[in-house]
Amino acid sequence: MEFLTPLEKINLRKVLIRIKKLETSYARSEFLQFCGLAQCIKDLQLEQPMAQFVVSLIAQFSEKYIEVGGYSQRALLVFLTFISDDRSYLDNDQDIKFVKSLISKPDWSSILEDDILNPLHELIEELQNVSHAKKFPEEKSQNIIQVFRDIRPYLKYGLSLIQVLEEIREKFKTIDKNKTIDKNIEKLVAEFSQESEVIKKEIGYKINIVLLVMNQQQAKELDSEVAFCDYHKILCDQFNKLKDQLTKCGITNWVEHYQQTSEQWQPFNQGDSQRNIKKLIEEAFIEIEVQYEQKIVPKFIDIRELNEDDKDNFKLLKKLRHKGCIVIMDAISMQHPEIQSLFRTTALDAFPNTLVVMIAPKYSVFDIVKKIESVIEQRIDIDFYRRLQLNDSKCRRVGDKIGFRNWLINQIPYLLPESKEEKPLKDVRNFMY
Repeated sequence: MEFLTPLEKINLRKVLIRIKKLETSYARSEFLQFCGLAQCIKDLQLEQPMAQFVVSLIAQFSEKYIEVGGYSQRALLVFLTFISDDRSYLDNDQDIKFVKSLISKPDWSSILEDDILNPLHELIEELQNVSHAKKFPEEKSQNIIQVFRDIRPYLKYGLSLIQVLEEIREKFKTIDKNKTIDKNIEKLVAEFSQESEVIKKEIGYKINIVLLVMNQQQAKELDSEVAFCDYHKILCDQFNKLKDQLTKCGITNWVEHYQQTSEQWQPFNQGDSQRNIKKLIEEAFIEIEVQYEQKIVPKFIDIRELNEDDKDNFKLLKKLRHKGCIVIMDAISMQHPEIQSLFRTTALDAFPNTLVVMIAPKYSVFDIVKKIESVIEQRIDIDFYRRLQLNDSKCRRVGDKIGFRNWLINQIPYLLPESKEEKPLKDVRNFMY
């Protein structure tokens, strides 16, 4: 179903053609970039006369979606919102009223086209059918759509489907104070929750794991000492001592253990050196699943992602600090000044719910790492070292696959519900969401 009716398209063309500030291709391009629609410009006929430009804009923007304010929005509605808020574009009250009526139209497709909401698309379609059959007022439908936009971050950052549905129920209660929303909605959510028990078995419980690991380019920078160009010579000197120790341990190809992503990192130098960190963690989780009878899924988060200047990533960082996560720290990567800085900015190790493990390719490497740490402690404030000195059981150093696997197997059960019959309680979200 098209968002605009044929009559609405005709009337919108008439309104937009009258906007004199969009008569040149330069003005059109500048305004669309100002609206945050730069990515949509390439398909528009910017150089064409106003009538043709307007036709192409309505056609293209009606079908495109961009992420604005944390959720997917139709490009046409983003554009209309900007022009309706500026009297220099629309100075006719009747035109403004018409454009605002389009903006207020319930846009079910904006959530149905959202891949992050994909697990809920069946439920959304049912609710859309109910709203049409019952002829809900626009405001009521908009409230329902907004519920799904609000819970989108929960799905994006790993909250289980069952918990998401609980959040949906709670939000429906909030917007239904006067019992205006049909009881069919509550029934649909309840039915979908029961069906999703099967999905729960398939999806499993998600455990957040932050990887403090270099990529291949950063490993090359470290090996060539380019990484230390803008830093005190003492950091480079300390790293060279570590390189000497790695050579004594027979580890001369350590750069090759780093790949394009942190999940591809091969942490150990024994015969199973080709096994990356993702594989090792998944294998450990399988051992826990046998006893727990519930699938457990690692959700990997790169340390660089947490430092991006993005509102959603900042929200994720705050959740990890408050509710907990596992931090896997590579002893070699920690010699890279950029990695040190990224981790220090997150301050994850300063929070008591954070589990931290430092990994070296062999235990003997820690002999020199411990000496380096005393220097690092003087230059950067990392709580991991203090927690080690206090014998915090949530912080460990490991130097082989067996030690790492045993650490995971011993720690993960504390992050899960006590029995498979129990539903995840709110306090369990300290480590899962």
